[in-house]
Amino acid sequence: MKKEQLQTLIKWAEQQGIPYLANAPMREYTTFRVGGPADLLISPKSAEQIRAVLQMCRQEGAPVTLLGNGSNVLVRDGGIRGVVLRLGSEFSQIQIEGNMVVAQAGAKLAAVVNAALGAGLV
Repeated sequence: MKKEQLQTLIKWAEQQGIPYLANAPMREYTTFRVGGPADLLISPKSAEQIRAVLQMCRQEGAPVTLLGNGSNVLVRDGGIRGVVLRLGSEFSQIQIEGNMVVAQAGAKLAAVVNAALGAGLV
C-alpha cells in the first residue's frame, strides 16, 4: 500500500474511533504464530464500522484481506500489503436457520459445532 493511502486510512480510522494498528505483526493474530506484518490492521466493533471501512478502502483503492479469529491461517514472512479487516469476538454470533448453521467470522469452531449438535443437525 502506498504511504499516502496508509496515512489517509490511519487518520480516517482515528477520526472514526475505529481501532487500528499500523505495521501489525500478523503472528500475533493467527493461531500458527507465524508471518510478517500487515500494512494496517483494522478491528471494527460493529457492522456499521465494517461497512464504513470497506467503503473507505474502496475509495482509497486499498486492498482488503478479511480475517476472523486467525485459526488455520498462514501469513507469509513478507506480510500482507493493504488493510487486514479483523473480525474478532465481537462478530461471533451463531444462528440456526432450519437445517443450516449461520456463523459470523469471529465464531469459534467449537461453538459452531456445539450449536449444530444442540439443534440436532449432526
